[in-house]
Amino acid sequence: MKRYKWIAFIVVLLILMPFGLWLLQKEKTLNVVLFDYTVGKDEREHAGTTWLLNYLKIRNQSGDEYQYTDYINRYDGTQGAQMLKQAKNADVLLFTDTYGKSYTVDEKEEHRGGLTAEDVDLATDAISKGKTVVAEFNTAASPTASDRSSAFHQLFGTAWTGWIGRFFPDLSELQGLDQTVEEQLKVQAKEKAYKLSGPGYVFINDSTGESFFVNDDTPLLYKWDKNQHRAKDEVRYNYWFEILELDGGEQQAYFSWKPSKQTQAMLRARQLPLEFPAYVTQGSAHYFAGDYTDVAEIPRYYRYRGLDWFRKQFILDGAKSESAFFWKVYAPTLKRILEDTKPMEQAAIKVKPLPTATVNNQTLRTRARSGQDTLEMYQDGEWKPYFVKGVNVGLGRPGAFPGEHAISRNEYDRWLKQMGELGINTIRIYTLHPPAFYDALKAYNATAKQPIYLMQGMWVEEKPFEELKNAYNPEFLKMTDTEAKRMVDVIHGNAVVKEVVGHASGTYTSDVSQYVSAFVFGIEWLPETVVETNKKNNGTRFEGKYITTTKNASPFESWLAGRMDTATAHELDQYETTRPIGATNWPTTDPLAHPEEVEEEQDLVSIDFNHLKATKNFAGGLFASYHIYPYYPSFIKDEFGKKTDAGSESYSRYLKKMKAYHEMPLLVSEFGIPSSRGKTHLGPNGFDQGHVSEEKQGELVANLYEDIVKAKTAGGLVFIWQDEWFKRTWNTMDYDDADTRPRWSNVQTSEQHFGMLGFLRSDIVIDGKMDDWEGYAPVAQNNDQAIYMTSDEAYLYLRIDRKQVEQTTIALSTKPNDGNQQVGDLMLEEGAEYRLLIDEKARIDVDERYDIFRYHYGLKMPFEMVSPPNEEKNSGKFNPIYQMLDYARRDPVTKKIVKPAVKWDTGVLHEGPADSILTDISDLSQPSIEVRIPWMVLNMRDPSKHEIIGDFWKEGLEAKMVTEGIEVTGQVGTTRIPEVDRGFYSWSKWTNPQQKEQLKPVYETMREAFNKGVN
Repeated sequence: MKRYKWIAFIVVLLILMPFGLWLLQKEKTLNVVLFDYTVGKDEREHAGTTWLLNYLKIRNQSGDEYQYTDYINRYDGTQGAQMLKQAKNADVLLFTDTYGKSYTVDEKEEHRGGLTAEDVDLATDAISKGKTVVAEFNTAASPTASDRSSAFHQLFGTAWTGWIGRFFPDLSELQGLDQTVEEQLKVQAKEKAYKLSGPGYVFINDSTGESFFVNDDTPLLYKWDKNQHRAKDEVRYNYWFEILELDGGEQQAYFSWKPSKQTQAMLRARQLPLEFPAYVTQGSAHYFAGDYTDVAEIPRYYRYRGLDWFRKQFILDGAKSESAFFWKVYAPTLKRILEDTKPMEQAAIKVKPLPTATVNNQTLRTRARSGQDTLEMYQDGEWKPYFVKGVNVGLGRPGAFPGEHAISRNEYDRWLKQMGELGINTIRIYTLHPPAFYDALKAYNATAKQPIYLMQGMWVEEKPFEELKNAYNPEFLKMTDTEAKRMVDVIHGNAVVKEVVGHASGTYTSDVSQYVSAFVFGIEWLPETVVETNKKNNGTRFEGKYITTTKNASPFESWLAGRMDTATAHELDQYETTRPIGATNWPTTDPLAHPEEVEEEQDLVSIDFNHLKATKNFAGGLFASYHIYPYYPSFIKDEFGKKTDAGSESYSRYLKKMKAYHEMPLLVSEFGIPSSRGKTHLGPNGFDQGHVSEEKQGELVANLYEDIVKAKTAGGLVFIWQDEWFKRTWNTMDYDDADTRPRWSNVQTSEQHFGMLGFLRSDIVIDGKMDDWEGYAPVAQNNDQAIYMTSDEAYLYLRIDRKQVEQTTIALSTKPNDGNQQVGDLMLEEGAEYRLLIDEKARIDVDERYDIFRYHYGLKMPFEMVSPPNEEKNSGKFNPIYQMLDYARRDPVTKKIVKPAVKWDTGVLHEGPADSILTDISDLSQPSIEVRIPWMVLNMRDPSKHEIIGDFWKEGLEAKMVTEGIEVTGQVGTTRIPEVDRGFYSWSKWTNPQQKEQLKPVYETMREAFNKGVN
C-alpha cells in the first residue's frame, strides 16, 4: 500500500513540478504594445501572442499580466485608447493584423482598417532606436495605401509582390474569402482541368484582383536558413501566407514546395516562385510572412513550465492542423525574440554643442575651416588637418526617381551603419534630402565612436540655368539664394519646407550643424550658359562681406561669389555659426588651357576659383570642389598621358597640375568607375566608363583614390554609394523610356552602376549549373533537347539543353511580321530580328532593318562614319550590335576628320566568373549552357511594360510599340527546336521592381584603402 502512495505522490509531484518551476521563474518587465485591427468575437487573432507573453512571465510596466484585451485598434474607440499613449515608449511593437473589419456607420456597413501614417512613424522610430518590432502577414496589405505599405515593408527589408495564398484541406469548403474571389474561382472551376474540391491552394493578387486555385496537396514547408533556435525545421504550414521578395533584409527562413508540373506551370505563368521568404530580419525588425499568431485552440492556462516543449514534440503536423506550426515554429521563435529583447532606457539623448573657436578676433561656433592643403577640423581645443575620405549619397533607389524621395528612414539607418564600417569620415549629398535623412544622421552620430560628417550640397536647378543662359536672371537669382538659405536652416533643424513636386519637403527639426563640415554650392556648369552669362553681364564684379572677387574675376565667377556670400551671411546672422564653403566644378570648365583639345566645348570657358577670396570676416574659408574622372574629357588621357603609361598616370598628372594651380584646398568631390556591361567612354589602360567587372571596379577606384592621396589634395569622395537606376548616358538615352527608367536595371547604361551598393537580384546565376532552373518548363523542345526562358529586371535568360556540343543557332523575335525568315539554316514562316550564334564563341546580332545603331549614326548622323542600314524587309542580313563611344571630330576650319568615331561591339557574349556583370554565357564546351541578354540589346525601351523600339523607319528614333512576348526557334546541329512552329515566352509586367540589396566588391576594396594612409 505504501508503494502505491509513493507512486501517487511521485505522479502528483511530477504534475505539480512544472507549475512550481513556472512560479520560481523570474519575471521580466517589457513594455509591449500590440496592434490588431481585425479582432473578432472568438478571441483568436492574437491569442497565441498574449499566451506566450504570460507563459514567459513578461509583465507590463505596472507589473501586471497581459490580457487579450491589451491591444490597439485605431478604428474601435473602445479598445486601446490608453495604450496609444504608451506606444512611443514601448520596448516592443507587435503588429499582428491591420486588415480591419466592418463597422456600422450611420446605419451603413463600412470597412475600416489599414496601417496609418502614425503606425509607420512609430515603427520607423522604434527600429531606428534599436527597439524590437515584429510584424506579420496582412500587416501592410489591403486596405493600407500602397505608399504606406512600401514604406512599412522597407523597414523590414522586404518587398511584397502583391500575392497572398492559403492552403485549404477541401476547396469545396472555402472560408475567409471575398465573394469576388469565390466567383473567380468558380469560373476557373468550369474548365475540365480543375476541380473546386479536395486539397488545394488559393492565390490572390491584392494589387490586380486576380485569383486562382491549384489542385495540389503538396505541403508548403517552412525551412530555416539560419540556426532555428529550438524551433523545428521543415514544418508544414497550412494557413495564410504572403509571397515576398528580399529588399535589403536577411532571410532567416523560407517557404519551399515542390508541387505538380501543372501547378508549376500556373505559377511560372505569373512569375510566382517555388521558394520565397518566410521570416526576414533587418536590425531589430522581424517580419513573418504568414498569419502565424492567428491560431485556434490556444490553452487558457499558461502557469506550467515546459508546456510549449511538450506541445512542440507531440502535436501532429498534418494537412488539417492549424496549431502545429504555432507550437513547432512560431512560439519558440517569438520566445527567443522576446528573451533577447532588453528594456530600452527612455532618457533623451544630449546633443553636444558646437565648439567655439577664435579666428581673426571672432569668437564663433564652427566645426571646420579651410587650411593650406586640406580642410581643418576643430578637435580637442586645436585645429587639425581633416582629409576627406567619403562617398556621395544620391536620392535614387530602384523603382523611383530622386524627386520621389523613396528612400526610407530604415534604409538611411542601415546605410549609415555600413558607411561607418567602411571607414569613411564624410558623406556628401547634392541637395535637400527628406527629414528622415537628417534624423538618421543625428541618431547615428549620437552613438557612433567616430562620427560621419556631412558636406551639404546647395543645389542649382539645371533646367532654368540651361534655358535662361543668364545666371543673373532676377527670378533665377532669387530661387537660387532661397535654396541656399534653406539648406542652412535645414542643417540647424529649423525649417518647414512646403511640398513641391520633385523636391523633398517636411518639417526639419534635427539639428545636425555640429556634424556639417562644409557646404558645396552648385552643379557641373554648362559651358554655353557660363559664356552667355559673361557676355550679358560684362563688367560685373562682386565684393561681399565674407567672400569677394579679384579684378580678374569673370561675371559668372562673381555670381558664384555672391551666392556663397549670401549663404555664409545667413548662417552667421541667424546662428552665429560658420564653416567652409566651396563651389562645384568639373574639368570641362577648369581654369587650365587645353590647346590640343579637339572638342571645342571641353575648353570653351574657364571658372577660376583663384579669383574668389575669403575676407578677414570669414573664418570658414573657401575650397575648390571638382568632379574628376580618368576617362572624360578626353584631354585628361590625351594631354596628360604618355605611351609608356600602364595605369592611371594621366589622371595623377592632371590632379597634380590642378593642385599646383589652386591657391586653396582642392577636393575631388567625385571620382569613380562604373561596373556595367555597357560602355560609354574609353579611358587610359582600362580605366573605362563601363564594361568593367565588379572586382575590377574596386581595384580601379582604389587606384584613383591612391592618386588623390599622393597628389596631396584635400581628399576624395567616391561616386556613389548606391546604384541609381534612373540615370541615363548619352549613348543609350535615345533608346529607352525616360519616364520609367527606374523600373528596370539597364546594364548597358554605365551611369546606373557606379555604386558601392547594388540591387541586381539575378534570378539565374550564369555558372552552368542548372539547379536554379528547377520548376521551369521548357518553352521549346524536340528530341530530348530544349530551350528554357525566364527574365528579371535586367536580363532575358535562356537555358539551352543539347545532347552534345554542336553549333547552335537561336532565332528571337519581339516584333510580329518583321525580321529575317532565314536565320542560318533555320527557315521561318515569320521573321526573327535577332540571331544568337553559339559555337567556339558566342554573339548576338540584329536584323539589318532593325539596327537602331546604324539608323541613328549612319543615317540620322551620317558624319559619324557609320554605314547606313537597309530598309528592305527580309534582307537575310544580320549586323553586329554596337554602342557609340565617341563621335567623330572635325577640324573647325578644314572640316576634315581629325579624330574618328569610336564604336564598340556589344553583341559579343563573354564567358567568365559566375558573379561578374561581364559574364553573359556559361562554359561553351558543355552541352547545356546558360545565356543572359540585357534587355536593351533586344531594343527594349522598358521591359516592365513590354515596350520595345518600334518602326523607326516610319516614326524616327522615338518609335515605340508593345510586344506580346518573345518567340524563339533553335537549331542544334541539324535538329530544329521545336520541330514545327515556334516557342513563346512572355513575362508579367511590373511597376515596382524587385531587387536584392548587396554590397559590391568595391566596398571591401575601399574599406582597405580608406583605413590605410591618410587619417
